[in-house]
Amino acid sequence: MNEKLNKLIEARAKNFEAMKRLNDLVLSEDRAYTAVEKEQNERMEADYQDIENNIENLEKLAKREAILSEGVRKPLFGGKSDDKIGKDDIIKADYELRVFPMLMARGFERLSDADKGVVAQYRAVLNVTTPAEGGYLVPVSYQTRILEKLREMDVMRGLSTNIRTSSTELIPVEGNDAVFAWLDESAAYGLSDVSFEQLSIAAYKAGGIIKVSEEFLADAFVNVEEYLTKKIALAMSSLQEEAFISGNGVKKPTGVLVSAQVGKTAALASAITVDEMLDLMYSVKEGYDKTLLMNRSTELALRKLKDSNGQYLWQPSLTVGTPATFDGKPIVTSQYMPSIATGNKAIAFGDFSQYTIADRGVMSVQRLNELYAANGQIGWRTNARVDGKLLVSEAVKTLVMA
Repeated sequence: MNEKLNKLIEARAKNFEAMKRLNDLVLSEDRAYTAVEKEQNERMEADYQDIENNIENLEKLAKREAILSEGVRKPLFGGKSDDKIGKDDIIKADYELRVFPMLMARGFERLSDADKGVVAQYRAVLNVTTPAEGGYLVPVSYQTRILEKLREMDVMRGLSTNIRTSSTELIPVEGNDAVFAWLDESAAYGLSDVSFEQLSIAAYKAGGIIKVSEEFLADAFVNVEEYLTKKIALAMSSLQEEAFISGNGVKKPTGVLVSAQVGKTAALASAITVDEMLDLMYSVKEGYDKTLLMNRSTELALRKLKDSNGQYLWQPSLTVGTPATFDGKPIVTSQYMPSIATGNKAIAFGDFSQYTIADRGVMSVQRLNELYAANGQIGWRTNARVDGKLLVSEAVKTLVMA
């Protein structure tokens, strides 16, 4: 697949260079496109878009294959020597490797008394005395695997700072800078009070129910644990990324677009100019000027923008895993970014590592044996708690359409 992907990327680069050569020729002769040249340019544009779509599909497929073929787990004991492996480690390993997969496939009621005892011991090791609404505690390694998948599929998780927390976090954020001055000999030093504010990272509950048929579970080849991992990751990814981008902070995270400052307001509701893009990018302080975030339709609009010399500011990726750029800055796309339309924040630019995502506590999964029994189905109810917040509002700025 990598060989095919590389060939497509090379073909895209050649196509782009051909379009540039035609454009440069017309500009150098200071004339309009002829009918033949116009038709040729439109054909190359269409070919480019076809190649781009094929590359995107192959990259998505490669990510999914990587998810399905990843290693089963990290080392259980984290490199501990035999003499340092204690009873709690063994209980955790037994629950993770053997008991938890059986809980997923069979349910608690069908466990042996000994395995039910392992479940109780696991709760005791984690200092959890009561079930989470009747659900099973998900092993930390299982949660880690889901979060790793989320970072692969969720654009914001890949750009942001991700932390794990067991309680509400109060994070200090610098308010103002110290101010120094040149001094005469023996002159008094000026005073600066450096202030801080505290932002709270809380936890909002997200979850849902996944249903499958009893026949599906009866098939011997089905790995229920891995199936759930993939399904939970896909569902959570969609829900959370939308909130991380535009969530209003009411029972969900506060999106980066909500907290980011406005860097530039476009003159029109339906188009973006080169000057407006440059104004946006230079409105962000040096050091924060790192990444452009938009959806694919907005990226298409940027592809057509040229500088004063008639050169495209958008440049395609030349290697696998490297994003396209605009004026040298990488472009990351998300389907949850607003499109170019009246009042929308169509583009965000800045340092998205200043957006912090906090995953709280222990994930819970509950197998629902009876609720869907009339239809011959089994359900799993999953919930997790998470919050997200841009800690430094000036680190990301937006282009707002008129």
